[in-house]
Amino acid sequence: MSEFNFQQNIQIKRVILVSSVVIFLMMGTYLNNTETQFETYEYPAISESIRERPIRSTTVARNNSYYDIMNMPQIEFNNLYKNPCWVGTDENGPLDDEKFHCLPYFYILGVKKSGTTDLFTRISKHPQFARPDMKESQWLTRIRFGVNAQYKSVQAILQRTKLDVRSVGFYVSMFDTAASSIMRTVTNIDDRAPYFRMITGDATPANLHMHTKWSKLPGNEGLTEPKYTNFHYIKHLTPEAKIIIIFREPVSRMLSDYLYLNRLRPTLIPEKFHRDSVRLTKAYEKCFLTYSQRRCIYNETLKETLRKTGTGMTPSFTAGFYAFYLKEIYEVFDKSNVLPILMTDYTENMKNVLSKVFDFLELDQPSTEQWKPILVKSIENESKFKRVKMLSKTKRLLEHFYRPHNEEMAKLLNDSRYLF
Repeated sequence: MSEFNFQQNIQIKRVILVSSVVIFLMMGTYLNNTETQFETYEYPAISESIRERPIRSTTVARNNSYYDIMNMPQIEFNNLYKNPCWVGTDENGPLDDEKFHCLPYFYILGVKKSGTTDLFTRISKHPQFARPDMKESQWLTRIRFGVNAQYKSVQAILQRTKLDVRSVGFYVSMFDTAASSIMRTVTNIDDRAPYFRMITGDATPANLHMHTKWSKLPGNEGLTEPKYTNFHYIKHLTPEAKIIIIFREPVSRMLSDYLYLNRLRPTLIPEKFHRDSVRLTKAYEKCFLTYSQRRCIYNETLKETLRKTGTGMTPSFTAGFYAFYLKEIYEVFDKSNVLPILMTDYTENMKNVLSKVFDFLELDQPSTEQWKPILVKSIENESKFKRVKMLSKTKRLLEHFYRPHNEEMAKLLNDSRYLF
């Protein structure tokens, strides 16, 4: 080997070694400063002129201002289908493709870590349910802003449709599998025409409390409180949608979520959970003294400030304002279209609660044989960290903080069980 080649090899090895060290240090910084992927993701600039950026697709998506859902013409659904379905044309729907499409008949809006996965799984075993490709679309809260767009299920839709993830058309395409089942399953035929009774749903718990970038979305610019929230977008897309929310005692629910997000570092949880709980309660108590409850709960600056201090549980913490969010939903949806469920009632009287859910969704009550797979004993997405306990001082702190909100919830539903 020549002297030149020898020196060159030495130089290359040094560069590789230095690069490896830099990458290692960067990764260490990233892991230390990151609570979740969602909180560190850089969102695309919403203020950017979307209309100047044509869609790279052979499918026409008419609503080019992707984030402006409220100004999108409402879809005319085919009344032969119980589920909101239609054929995409130049005059109807976000996709002009002459294909059959559906949106959810119902939404499970939350609350996270309250049994939403288990409830959705059992509903999906009903013979009149058409299961979509995924339990929760996460489109309103994450995917349309580029977050979690790397998931295989999302990438598969991108490859198949070539649609922009920001478009309503992309959200519609997330239910193509369910739409195919609904289209070919006739469950009623009378003298006039067939009637299709299959339904599908979206169980994204984050839709309740994560109103991502609301202050930059059309119609909300310059406001201190949102004119439009996720609830308005759901109502605009599916006006007759049915809403299901399952509620759990807020303190244990918050810990359960904390354990899940910090599952790689369980030994540090009790102390860190207490530290974050102190910061969160102090921040929101101070805000409530100065501003309206609505302004504080939707305040993005407050959440960002807490995140920068290393407090990553703000979304889970604010999800515990049950009465607030339920009143927000009642402002948009008729109460007859909303079904609140208490988690303890669900776990202790599962068949009775599911029977009420099926009635609410106007599904046939299952036969004896059909109930068997629905009531299978295994619990979906059950916590694996039950042995980790919060400190007693943390429990007292959070119970004291949530007490007035629980009292408001009990009054709103006229049900003392929500006093927890």
